[in-house]
Amino acid sequence: MLHGRSRELAHVSRLISDARKGKGGALLLRGQPGTGKTALLDHAAGQAGDALVLRARGVRTESDLPCAGLHLLLHDVLDRHDLLPEPHHSLLHGALRLNGEVRQGEPNPAALGLALRCLLTGLAAQRPVLCLVDDVHQLDTPSVEALSFAARRMKNTSIALLATADAFPPHRLGPELRLSCLDRAAAVSVLGDHAPAAGDAGLERAVALADGNPLALIHQAQALNGVAQPEAHARRVIAELREGVLTLPEPTRMFLTIVGAMGACAPLGPVLAAARLTGLTPADLEPAERAGLVEIAGDSIVFRHPLTRVAAHDQATLAARSAAHRGLAAVLTGPQRLSHLAASAVGPDEDIAAELERCATSAGDHEHAARLSPSRADRSRRLLLAAQAASGSGRLAQASDLAEKAMLHSPEPSRAAAAAAVRGEAEFNLGRPDRAALSFIAASRLIADADPRHAATMLTASLLSALTATDLALAGEAIQLLRELPGHDPAVASALGGMVDIFRGEVARGCHAIMTFFEDPAAYDHPHAAHLLLLIADVDRAHLLARRFVSEREVEGVYAGTPYARWLLAQTLLLSGRHREAMADAREALRVSGDLGHLDGAIDLRLLVGLLAAFTGEPDVTPVVQGEGASQDYHQWALALHDLRQGRNEHALDRLTAIRHPTIAWYCTGDLVEAAVKSGEPERAAPAVARLEEWAAVTRAPWIAAVAARCRGILTSAEEPFLAALRLDGQVAQPYEHARTLLAFGEWLRRQRRRSEARVHLEKACNIFHDLGTLPWAERAERELAATQGPGPRSLLTPQEQQVVRLAAQGATNSDIAGRLGISSRTVAYHLQKAYPKLGVNSRGELAGLPPTDLRHDHPEDSRE
Repeated sequence: MLHGRSRELAHVSRLISDARKGKGGALLLRGQPGTGKTALLDHAAGQAGDALVLRARGVRTESDLPCAGLHLLLHDVLDRHDLLPEPHHSLLHGALRLNGEVRQGEPNPAALGLALRCLLTGLAAQRPVLCLVDDVHQLDTPSVEALSFAARRMKNTSIALLATADAFPPHRLGPELRLSCLDRAAAVSVLGDHAPAAGDAGLERAVALADGNPLALIHQAQALNGVAQPEAHARRVIAELREGVLTLPEPTRMFLTIVGAMGACAPLGPVLAAARLTGLTPADLEPAERAGLVEIAGDSIVFRHPLTRVAAHDQATLAARSAAHRGLAAVLTGPQRLSHLAASAVGPDEDIAAELERCATSAGDHEHAARLSPSRADRSRRLLLAAQAASGSGRLAQASDLAEKAMLHSPEPSRAAAAAAVRGEAEFNLGRPDRAALSFIAASRLIADADPRHAATMLTASLLSALTATDLALAGEAIQLLRELPGHDPAVASALGGMVDIFRGEVARGCHAIMTFFEDPAAYDHPHAAHLLLLIADVDRAHLLARRFVSEREVEGVYAGTPYARWLLAQTLLLSGRHREAMADAREALRVSGDLGHLDGAIDLRLLVGLLAAFTGEPDVTPVVQGEGASQDYHQWALALHDLRQGRNEHALDRLTAIRHPTIAWYCTGDLVEAAVKSGEPERAAPAVARLEEWAAVTRAPWIAAVAARCRGILTSAEEPFLAALRLDGQVAQPYEHARTLLAFGEWLRRQRRRSEARVHLEKACNIFHDLGTLPWAERAERELAATQGPGPRSLLTPQEQQVVRLAAQGATNSDIAGRLGISSRTVAYHLQKAYPKLGVNSRGELAGLPPTDLRHDHPEDSRE
């Protein structure tokens, strides 16, 4: 019985039950060693019923063998050729080396994951499938990537995946359930099951020592039963097994070292071949078999106790371990040979390092080659190759760490600069733009004299990273270094300096510098032209350049660059008001990031999707993440939009006034103005409107001027700014901002009791919002439109509501109103809540702007105070 795990058992049961109903999914159990993760998998297997159970366990020694985990998981169903169409069949069997071919490099994660899902789906068509994977953090990378790909696509299938991990796996397998320590009652129950005769004092001591860890509790129980000392049960078992191994003949111990080097379940053929090369024969294994340490199971040699392999390894000398791996490397091929060849080295070995580099298929191979490199130059070069390989496969945190090591070891400035650039790119994509900026600056300093052109590229990247982090000091340092470079392009430096000026509040100076830069048509070919265009409100050209950027990446097959390209495209679509298209591109970028394993570096994308969800009204299913600079500002904008929809206007105002990135601040000014007016604090929006008007005047962008005019109309409650905004809207195609102006003007007209005019504008706004897919705004327009129909607000208010509203409009607080009318403050709040929708307002601050006729009712006999 599993004590103290009712919550976990319920989750497991629901996972299996949902799979039976065609609602498949995945669940990752995380916890410290000994918390009972494997026991939960055993429980799930027992609850599987008629479901097909596929089971595997991560083995650390096989983590470098591509697809070893998949081979274990699918071992019993690999003969189901009929379930896989030919492309998937060849790919899966080639990855598992079942077709006799030697595959070069790691398989494509998405293709392998698709083949796995295809096989599992075919199996699930006959009966539910339950995949149980223990210690997923010790699986090889291709297996984890394929499982992750398949896990994200188990919805609407009869497949369930239940996995366990001690540490965080490199790819998301599904929702996580953390296993905590057992409480005291559950701990006592565990001890009661395993040591029923223990006294109270012994139980209390055991509970205290185990600290809620189930495995530790079992060890404590064994100690109470006289089986072992609680603190050293596992160590004692290993020591006893090691003593047993040491009694065996020397050739037998060497044979066990070879078996242990091959794995817990070692294939017989390679082991016998390696043994022969070291002068051993099958007869040398017999003493270990007679002692019950190993047994022959089919075509494998298996250790009968899992700790025997550890004991065999511990007793072996360094020379014996090296000889064992050397023998295995001589009889194996492919990645297995490389793995054992590397393990056979007892120190730096250039021959082995060179072969590892020549045959490397992953960042891990390059890193291992670097560790075996005798010279500092070769070590740094191979670490750089490892960092580049990790970056290309989406393992950004690993890429950053490897690049930092390459920088430290490199005696050559050019190589150190290349490593710094890799680290900068990785840090930026990990959502840490401040660290990225520092890395790019470091790279530029190393090559400023030898390669000033490349140094300029690094400084440009540093500048953009610093501005993304809104670190103006770092941005200033980058632009100063750029201007000091020999042979730098003054026009580019001026435009980039304009970006810094804008962030410092010198809008006119900064925008003029950027607009001057684009007087030269060649400027549109600059790698960061789209970013510059967004700062001068030229969203249409920025969108065209971003679209070209995406197309170039896809045509060139630069798969790893596609997420960033689509993020940039989605950003231009968002800022041009095309939210539905932006959501499609952002989600496509997220999908590609997931297939590449970029989930640790998709913070910007996830926050952008969250913002777009706030505009379109879709459920925001992205996890809560923390970004820096611009990313965090997008997050705050999204939260503010949710606050506005829920009537939390003060919260929305606080979030929007805290946004620091100038572009985002400009584009969200319309929302800030509404939040300020509805909160009764219009003065807090006045500086933002003034900055937007300055930006409009400098850039001469009609649509920005239209937004500024609309904001001025909302602040002043005057008609002329709205009319000016509509005239400007006719000069450009910005349907979203035009609809926002129509809605705001329609709301103003309705409050002025000009309902027929209001209906014309509100109907247009409603249609545009529906066409754009911005449903929250469409619903708001529909509510306003409905309020222009039928009787006026005064006939809808009850006498009590009329009294409360009139006093509130005069500035009385809820307490004042309650005192004057002889009712409670809670009743006052209730009447205001009921009256707002009848009057077409959202807050107390809007009541003062209503015509007096809207605050009277048609029952004078009930108008007493």
